[in-house]
Amino acid sequence: MNNLNFQLFANDFVKIIKKLAPYRTGNLRNNSVQFFFEDGKIKKAVIYVNEDIAPYMPFTNEPWTASRWNGKQNPNEGWWDDSIEIAIRKLCNKFGGTYRKE
Repeated sequence: MNNLNFQLFANDFVKIIKKLAPYRTGNLRNNSVQFFFEDGKIKKAVIYVNEDIAPYMPFTNEPWTASRWNGKQNPNEGWWDDSIEIAIRKLCNKFGGTYRKE
């Protein structure tokens, strides 16, 4: 994969994750899902949620255990892992790759 294709891949990956992020105020989706190319080179993209912007992110992804939820399940539980898997599958199809879960 050349540098341009890798840039497109990383941009598409982030777009998919943002699209699947929980949306209440828009902060998580629009501001905190971020990425950069490590060392300024296009070899490795680091994709993450900036918890300085959205410190509540873990609570959107993890099971609800506090008694105030009365045993209800978090409707967004696992969204981060799920969105990454969806992004990988979609981009494998787009770029002609093979998805293999090990």
